[in-house]
Amino acid sequence: MLLMTAVSAGQTSRRISQQDNHGYYASSREFRGGREVAFHYPSPPASREYRRTHTPFRIPENFTFYWTPEVRYEYFNFYPVIGFHKYPIGFRIENVSAYDAINYRGEIVNVYGKVFEIYYSKYTDEYILYFGAYFPYHDFTAVIPGEIARKYTPWPERYFSKEHLVITGLVTVYEGVPEIAIKANRQIRLY
Repeated sequence: MLLMTAVSAGQTSRRISQQDNHGYYASSREFRGGREVAFHYPSPPASREYRRTHTPFRIPENFTFYWTPEVRYEYFNFYPVIGFHKYPIGFRIENVSAYDAINYRGEIVNVYGKVFEIYYSKYTDEYILYFGAYFPYHDFTAVIPGEIARKYTPWPERYFSKEHLVITGLVTVYEGVPEIAIKANRQIRLY
């Protein structure tokens, strides 16, 4: 069971109601064909609420990210839809668990968690990282273009597999699951 203080619960409900006024923040990711799902696991994983309580993600220590004029310019180029955001200079970008990323759609946040499964789409040359559980039961998705993923290593599937990552970017929704589409390698950090 997730325990929240009255202040944070009030902020979360206000944040969701504000975002509902602006739409659902659908992902701009291009979709070309479906994914073959081979269920090689014996049974579905435990529910999201159970996993959030019993297997929480390790919180990144000493990790802060502030909204500066340079960051503002860079992220406006990455995500033109955030032009209406009025983050003040010096605003600290929140660190959010992959379990709770759905509550922050339409905002720039740092989403942290552990990569459970990786899928490579040869049609779009993208690596899709599933956090929390395997597809289609995952809690969060990070979409990394192949050219960015291969800057880390020639074998991104091995490099990102089972790693704890912090992904910074605009949280959108794709097929009911929160995701961040990566535009630069500075948006990915291992911890």
